[in-house]
Amino acid sequence: MDKFLERGDLINGRFGEAVVVIDGNRESMFYLKNITAKIDIDRETIPRLGTPIDLSVGGSAKGTFTATMYAHTKAFREVLTKYMKTRKETSFDIFLTQNDPNFEGGEDRLILKRCYLDGGEIFKLDIENSHLEQEIEGTFEDIEER
Repeated sequence: MDKFLERGDLINGRFGEAVVVIDGNRESMFYLKNITAKIDIDRETIPRLGTPIDLSVGGSAKGTFTATMYAHTKAFREVLTKYMKTRKETSFDIFLTQNDPNFEGGEDRLILKRCYLDGGEIFKLDIENSHLEQEIEGTFEDIEER
């Protein structure tokens, strides 16, 4: 019998949790609107004799993340200003959980380890918005599935 997409096959993106740990301080990221983490693989193309099809060989990999959040915390601004003043980079971990109670696949947990900011907004005023948002982006050096 054919299987069709059912409600239990879909993950509602609103059900989840994100926590950041910076310098040993744990902060719930309840102000988060979205976060995307991905791994990019730098591939090299190798031509082959006798066939028109090249090989695609994986090289280095790089983990990146982007996040949009309601402007609420000064934690990321502190990381950026610390770097600007001292040139010392501060790493942090982001603990992510998807836990839609209707998803039949269960809970999914991932830790982005040794994250570093590439930059981000440190202050904002906007008369046309009743709630401010800020964006951050950066890299991570490892992941851990829980």
